[in-house]
Amino acid sequence: MLQTDNDFRMVVLDTDEKNPADVHRASMEEWVSTVAQLWDAVGKDVEKDMPTLDRYCKQLRDVPLGLLEIGVDYAIKNNAYKTIPAVGMIYEGIRGELVKLNLPPKTDMDTMIERWIEKRFECGVKRFR
Repeated sequence: MLQTDNDFRMVVLDTDEKNPADVHRASMEEWVSTVAQLWDAVGKDVEKDMPTLDRYCKQLRDVPLGLLEIGVDYAIKNNAYKTIPAVGMIYEGIRGELVKLNLPPKTDMDTMIERWIEKRFECGVKRFR
């Protein structure tokens, strides 16, 4: 079962029914389909442009799904041309989300992503004393 709460995603697995390899494959398919939305948004066939999709996936590989969705949505909404939005535009949308963390200005992208992930899981963790 897949539950979505804004940009936070949690996959609930029944280990008797799901093979970890199948879960990983399904997660990757969802991640790649999020990137492929860029082609759909401008009416281009992603199947005819697999090398570019592969490059985009490599350049965005460290971005978790929730942030990727935010970046892709931003790029689609702010794209003024009938071309696939640049990876930089996706990262612009991601940075817009990461700025909300109020981290020091020169914090590197990897650290900001780690803090974002921690923040997302923080809301679901309750400590009992």
